[in-house]
Amino acid sequence: MAELNFTPSKEEADSMGAYTPLPKGKYEVMIVASELRDTRAGDGSYLSLQYTILSGDQTNRILYQNYNIKNPNQMAVSIAHKALSALCFACGKGESVPDSEDLHNIPLMVDVVISRDGKNNDIKSYSKSNNALSAQPVQEFVPAPPIGASTVPSDTTVVF
Repeated sequence: MAELNFTPSKEEADSMGAYTPLPKGKYEVMIVASELRDTRAGDGSYLSLQYTILSGDQTNRILYQNYNIKNPNQMAVSIAHKALSALCFACGKGESVPDSEDLHNIPLMVDVVISRDGKNNDIKSYSKSNNALSAQPVQEFVPAPPIGASTVPSDTTVVF
């Protein structure tokens, strides 16, 4: 049991609205969560990935995609393997990926379509992010000089 100390608000409840799929298009995203789950039939498993949209009109919206890892339908597994391979290369992971968390927090581009039922989205393709900022490598940490040490090169004249 969890203690909530919460008072519901009618305005907040009414403002939730219904879920609508993302419009068809290209989005910069990153994977923020992943989980291996069993299929409902219990005869296989799938990787469930949660993506967050990083830029544009849909910033901070969530997108989910599932990939059949083990399934009696080999066509479903083949489709998932192709999609996961494309995803890994878009994340710059052309080598073995031992854990789905190795794909987390890496910006990439996805081409999103609306599913046949019109209620959800599917990712059609993956590519590297074209955002120059997200493509920059992380700067190496350079420690500050010790207190009292000069930060001015010795061959520089400083006028006060």
